[in-house]
Amino acid sequence: MSKLFHACSLLISLSLLNSVQAEILCTAIKPMQQKLCVIFSIMPDMATQQWFVESASGQSRSLPNMSAAMLQVSDIAIDEQGQWLAVLSVGEGHPILEVFTLKSILQNSGKAQWEINPYPGWLSLESWQAGILSLQTDRLLSGKVYDSSDWPEAETTQTYHLNPNTGKLSRK
Repeated sequence: MSKLFHACSLLISLSLLNSVQAEILCTAIKPMQQKLCVIFSIMPDMATQQWFVESASGQSRSLPNMSAAMLQVSDIAIDEQGQWLAVLSVGEGHPILEVFTLKSILQNSGKAQWEINPYPGWLSLESWQAGILSLQTDRLLSGKVYDSSDWPEAETTQTYHLNPNTGKLSRK
């Protein structure tokens, strides 16, 4: 059995015995027949996350340089072609969306290509379709993606489409 399997088992056991919250999220890398996963745990005095790739045969490889903006990862999604990774992470109830090139993540050198911080609002991932990421928020986003807390609040939920090649947001 792999070391990551043992780490997962240990985290789950600790969460049952103590006040440790542990969670595992995985998403398929369809063209490669692999899965990208993250284990994150929240303990009273610290939080950790560990990313790894699991092959179809069950072998796993750690991604030591991958880290989301906030330690509690709430959603991950890879586009259909396996080029982009969207990561939604949360800190103290506030989400941040980061979009990475998957190739850079798999080569242990990934930094976010785009980031949306809707503070003090909320944001959720919807889906990837034809290389475009759909998301919903209570903010009025405009133009190109950048880290901002200046977006005004919308009266209703807004759906946006992010082109990760350009960073442009649209309402389509």
